[in-house]
Amino acid sequence: MTARHRDPAIDVSVVVPVLNGEGFIRRNLEVVARELEAAGLAYEIVVVSDGSVDDTIREASAANAENVRVVHYDRNLGKGHAVRTGLVATKGSIVGFIDADLELHPAALPRFVAAVRERRLDAAIGSKRHPESSVSYPTHRRVYSWLYQQLVRVLFRLDVRDTQVGIKMFRRELVDAVAPHLLVKRYAFDLELLAVARDFGFTRIEEEPVRLEFSGELSGLRFVPIAQALWDTMAVFYRVRILRYYRRRRALVRPGDGAEAPRTVLVAVVDDRPAAPGALERTLAAVERLEQQPTRVVADVPEGNGAVGAPLGERRARLLAGAGEDAVAFFRPGSLPVTTWLGRLIPLLSSAGVVAAGGPVVCAQDGTLRTAVSSSIYESLFALGRSSRLHVPGNLRVGEMQDLANLLIRREAAVASGGFGAATQRDEDAVRSLARGGLVVGAPDAVVVRELPPVVAPLLRHAARAAAEGWGTSLARDGRSDAGGALRAPLATAALVLMVARSPRARRAGVAGYACALAGASGLAALKHRSPAVGLAFAGAVPLVHAARLAGAAAAFTGRVLRRRREPAMAARTRLAYAPPTASPRE
Repeated sequence: MTARHRDPAIDVSVVVPVLNGEGFIRRNLEVVARELEAAGLAYEIVVVSDGSVDDTIREASAANAENVRVVHYDRNLGKGHAVRTGLVATKGSIVGFIDADLELHPAALPRFVAAVRERRLDAAIGSKRHPESSVSYPTHRRVYSWLYQQLVRVLFRLDVRDTQVGIKMFRRELVDAVAPHLLVKRYAFDLELLAVARDFGFTRIEEEPVRLEFSGELSGLRFVPIAQALWDTMAVFYRVRILRYYRRRRALVRPGDGAEAPRTVLVAVVDDRPAAPGALERTLAAVERLEQQPTRVVADVPEGNGAVGAPLGERRARLLAGAGEDAVAFFRPGSLPVTTWLGRLIPLLSSAGVVAAGGPVVCAQDGTLRTAVSSSIYESLFALGRSSRLHVPGNLRVGEMQDLANLLIRREAAVASGGFGAATQRDEDAVRSLARGGLVVGAPDAVVVRELPPVVAPLLRHAARAAAEGWGTSLARDGRSDAGGALRAPLATAALVLMVARSPRARRAGVAGYACALAGASGLAALKHRSPAVGLAFAGAVPLVHAARLAGAAAAFTGRVLRRRREPAMAARTRLAYAPPTASPRE
């Protein structure tokens, strides 16, 4: 979000994250709007539907309040991700958020806004421990909250007594600097936001009193959310205080450095095989819901069962050659972009040197165990190595590790790269060609939801093919062993190699190491999806995935080496067969 994309007519932006709130969201939005209007504020309310599967979108859109915008994506990614998505989509000079259930009364919002303005604060945050707060709060939750805040004070030196209350207001400059780099998607995102803000120099943070009444369903303590909140807290500490991660990421991309953003955009839904029933229609409907509409939308997908039309590369090259737009995106049928997708990516292309910008392609879920296990594998570094980054809403990043199924590309850069010719079939080759001509940027909040190959057989084929096309072939590239390609394999692969070693001690070490790593990754999968069944299924499927990766890499490596050895002999035979006749010495 750059200064040129703010709306000077909007004083305040309020983000309202919600999940399956059809029963209350319309009424609560009208309450928030009345409070802001009564204070005479020019406002917008950005409702972020975090993968809701009920009528939340329709109810929020029908709220009897002006200036309500609804952002939706088709996968539950956590409250933290919803808040971050909303923050970067706002246009006001003062930006904040409030929980959708309104346990925290929105009457406090104008007071928070006044505090930021009048006292020139970077942030005004709600606090249950403020002397003037009115809180109906069970004793055991008071104890838990106090202990957690003492931990926060020790780790982050934040001079606040409560970081976790769901009502906060910030200066625009803080949001622009901090929000794009946040990683926590669920329980400790408030802490991460404040800790990173302080690390970036935004130190004027003060607490404000709140009126809070807990609902009965939140009165108990549950082990899984507590464990995940503590895990997220330690991860934030590691990134802020030890790695200095956020400072390094902040310098990656600075939009608005003089380059011109694309004015016209083509969205092309392309495939070389017929789409699954309803997939193309769902994608076109999702594109129609984008807040910022593309200039033109086309579909080039074969029709009929079992039909295979022109190759994918040829289709893309033909569309690219006929396009007159400044930027182009190639979706596959079934791709469902977040409603702020285009508005988030166009500003990134205003940076000099950026040739393409995209985001993660996350696995669609339908509530079944099979899809939950699939998504846990695609998003696991232990299971799929570096390729898991393509499917995780992480941080703003630069590099060729980006999925072409979610990429907005400068048309001139695509043509100049040579990676979109008729013979190009692999998405990885096209993205790699783009990266040679400039920066390819990945934005975590430009999400596209799509069905990915499910467990077991389709996922195993996908894993084998990815390994063969990736580090398997790189081991034999240019007649030498590429150590970097081998190191890109997950550590689990090294453990599998140790299992077949001749030394009994090495085998035992490999088995023990692999079992420990698998148990840890399975536990994380169970925590993330809040399902022991997902963890158990993950533990059973991942060894098969690793075996498929090893088989694919080994086959690619062997084939490459054999072809390289045959090439000299074939070249010699060719020279012998076509050697010109030589003159006799006597002649």
